[in-house]
Amino acid sequence: MILKSYILEKSVNDLSNYKISLFYGENEGLKKNFRDLIKKSKKEAEIINLFQEEIIKDESKLFIELNNPSLFNSKKIFFIQEASEKIFKIIEKILTQDIYDCRINIFCSNLDKKSRLRNLFEIDEKLSVTPCYIDNSQTLNYHIRNKLKNLNGLTPEIINLIINNSSNKREVVDNEIDKILVYFKNKKIEAEDLKQLLNIKFDSVFEELRDAIFIGNLSKIDRLISETQFLNENNHYYINQLYQRINKLSEILEANKEIKNIENSVESLKPKIFWKDKPQYVSQANKVNLNVLKEIMEDVSDTELMMKKNSYIKNDILVKKLIITIGTKISNHA
Repeated sequence: MILKSYILEKSVNDLSNYKISLFYGENEGLKKNFRDLIKKSKKEAEIINLFQEEIIKDESKLFIELNNPSLFNSKKIFFIQEASEKIFKIIEKILTQDIYDCRINIFCSNLDKKSRLRNLFEIDEKLSVTPCYIDNSQTLNYHIRNKLKNLNGLTPEIINLIINNSSNKREVVDNEIDKILVYFKNKKIEAEDLKQLLNIKFDSVFEELRDAIFIGNLSKIDRLISETQFLNENNHYYINQLYQRINKLSEILEANKEIKNIENSVESLKPKIFWKDKPQYVSQANKVNLNVLKEIMEDVSDTELMMKKNSYIKNDILVKKLIITIGTKISNHA
């Protein structure tokens, strides 16, 4: 049985209807959220954490725990971490047994459509499977609103600050939320205080450079590159800024397939773009198409990979080369 993640987050007790539950996907933050929700909903249960490799080495360890009742609790909740297709036959064995007082939760990385494990959980009504896909701005927006709903001063601008500082990673967002809940417990959230709390980096020179890149203004790009000091500790921040702008422009162009008006497409985005930034987004969206953005995204990914794999290469040179490459491609397209 397939369960939608956003529905299950609201009613995690629904998992009690299933003998075994599978969570798969690249969103580690969302999977951690589910582990926390399950623990919170079953405070009376004994929690048993196991890893797939230790189960494979000694299956008896798992089956002894499944068949022996808990000494101090009424139920047992199992978390099997870092699982994969290798656990398929073990799951088949478990399904032949009666485990009334146990609930098993399995956490995997991504599973493709041909996966036997995934197919088993999708078809069998006694089992549940929840895909944990990578978050986008909309899902993170909802997540932040829900977590911070009791605080005073939460605005779309505040939410955007948190999202933009997270590289769209839920685990980063949750770390930031923990800080915010403590710091702003008894006072209103203010943008300037939030920037200091989260150590948000703002580089006005690079923001100007980024805007020049995505309209293909080569002369301005050359001038700003010479004026910008590319510090090693900031280069990954610059890469993330490029990723975010590509993703946002892609959202605009996807929306424009139906809306047929760039300004209205920009206005339709959620979360809303800050009013001061709208003219830049409109200009940039008029300069590119989805194919160009896809090609540029590959350039950024390749550069990021080189930065991670080749410590001897000066990252500032790679970033400058990338900026010129993107600006040139957009200029040529326009």
